[in-house]
Order: sequence, then C-alpha cells, then structure tokens
Amino acid sequence: MRDYSEIPFNSIEWHRGDPVERGRMIRDIYGSRVLAVKSRKEVEELLGKPEKKQRVEGREVWLYRVELPNRSELKYLPVSFEGYRKTFPGKVKDGAISILVEK
Repeated sequence: MRDYSEIPFNSIEWHRGDPVERGRMIRDIYGSRVLAVKSRKEVEELLGKPEKKQRVEGREVWLYRVELPNRSELKYLPVSFEGYRKTFPGKVKDGAISILVEK
C-alpha cells in the first residue's frame, strides 16, 4: 500500500516523483505559497514541464498530474498565469481557487 501522507514540497523530489509523490506535496505547495509571483521559467524550474497546457477563463494554465488518496480519476495540479509574474496555483476564476481539475 502506498504512503499518501503529506510531505513538504521539494523540487528535486517533485521532478523524480510519480503522481502519488507529487500529490503528497500538494498541501505544502498551497500553504507555503512556493509558486506565488513566479515567472513561467521559474515554475518550470520548480515543477518541470507540465503534462498539459490550456486556456481557462482567459488565463494560460499548466497542468501537472497528481494523485491523492481515494481518488481513482486522473487529476491535475493547475498553475495559472496572468502577465509575467502573476502565478496562481489553482486559481482560474475571479480569485476562486480550484485545487484540482479533471480533464
């Protein structure tokens, strides 16, 4: 059985990790605001290339696959961009935060 307990965000482990390991870091990504005011280049350095890119509500959104306990559907951590240094992990509409999205 896999360990789904929360762990602090670590960029090296994120890059090495599978969706379960990434999912274990989700709460810390939001809590520590590690992605706040980052450029696209800085986000890519921290998280790597996204699995998908989309436009949602007029914003560019990068999607990183994660898996959380008791979730069998494919899920993603969304990171949206507005301008050069306005990065929002999960924020896609009018300040509302959507932690995980399905696609």
